[in-house]
Amino acid sequence: MKNDIFISYSRYDTNVVNEIVTMLEQEGYSVWIDRDGIESGDDFKRVILKAIKESKVVLFFSSEHSNVSDWTAKEIGVAVKYKKHIIPIMLDDSNFNEAVEFDLINLDYVDYSKVLTRLAMRERLFKTLRNKLGMGSKESERLEAERKAKEEAERARLEKERLAKAEAERLTKETAEKKRLEEERRAEEERRKTEQERIEAEKKQNNTRQETTNSFNGHEYVDLSLPSGTLWATCNVGANKPEEYGDYFAWGEIHPKTKYGWETYKYGKTRKKRLLTTGVLITKYCDEAEFGYDGFTDGLAELQPIDDPATANWGNGWYTPKREQWDELMANTNSEWTTRNGVKGRLFTSKKNGQSLFLPAAGYRWYDGLVEAGKYGDYWSSSLYTDGPNDAWDFNFDSYGTYVSNYNRLLGRSVRAVRSARQN
Repeated sequence: MKNDIFISYSRYDTNVVNEIVTMLEQEGYSVWIDRDGIESGDDFKRVILKAIKESKVVLFFSSEHSNVSDWTAKEIGVAVKYKKHIIPIMLDDSNFNEAVEFDLINLDYVDYSKVLTRLAMRERLFKTLRNKLGMGSKESERLEAERKAKEEAERARLEKERLAKAEAERLTKETAEKKRLEEERRAEEERRKTEQERIEAEKKQNNTRQETTNSFNGHEYVDLSLPSGTLWATCNVGANKPEEYGDYFAWGEIHPKTKYGWETYKYGKTRKKRLLTTGVLITKYCDEAEFGYDGFTDGLAELQPIDDPATANWGNGWYTPKREQWDELMANTNSEWTTRNGVKGRLFTSKKNGQSLFLPAAGYRWYDGLVEAGKYGDYWSSSLYTDGPNDAWDFNFDSYGTYVSNYNRLLGRSVRAVRSARQN
């Protein structure tokens, strides 16, 4: 039987491995793990080899125990041979086994070594698995149940409306109830009047806010009275309305494209040895020689204007926010998950002047697909993640909250431009 996931680990790490395996199985993923050893009489090597070949993803639990195990190194070697998607889960800061270090060094990993960040790391792992495998069967069953419940509720609502309409028609034919119907009519008129007054008040408030919106180089911005004076654009780069997704950019690139991967990344270069690919290395914005092509470093930690999609597309004066500016936005606004003109996203309202900023949940692009649109907002900062220059800092949000994290530079993400310190 084929499995979604193969578990490569050391039995010294059984407790934490079982914790994650249990969560995977609760989500409905099929998991192959050797907990008790292969049954007597089975060909151990054959069983392991077959399990890896028939799995779609290999989770490697990296620890001081697994990284000295020849057996786990062989499992990783088999996974690489059969081109399986490998996700390292770091249980501590020990180095990879030298036998497989070259195969794992550039892979995106999940850091599970810190107890305080495990919740976020679990969500990151599940997000990666959903991208690769789709939702687990349990999640699919839940969504299907929700869909059926909504359909049933809608049928009940329509039936209720039909019965109410029939009853209203009957009442209009009965002279004895004319007085009651008249009272209801007057009450309904009063309700509509109140509702109309509310709508007019909202329009007036929106008009007031629009009056405080300014533009620069043909693009509108809003002043949220932030301590730094930063002015935020009201639309994504490539969009004409606040709720439009706009264009997607790999970090350091100024044009959208049809495919987002290392092989198409402007500042990534694949190093080859004979006919074998040995890793993708960086040719700009690199502060660590081990990540740079032929040891390249330039010490650049912020996007230059020539590589900034906001500056390149909207002109001088606009630029992609630094990580600190995203932190400032979160600290000085109240945000809520909402829907604007049918588009889901987050509304950020200034704690000081009540002005607001809407960011659509535009998801992100990976290879030729659009991922998590309507569920997640993923926006680049201009700041390099200097602990690992394959990544850059980005701003993320969903229906639960907002946070700043680092992620792979090759992905296509949204850009929301800013201006400096209230300069017209």
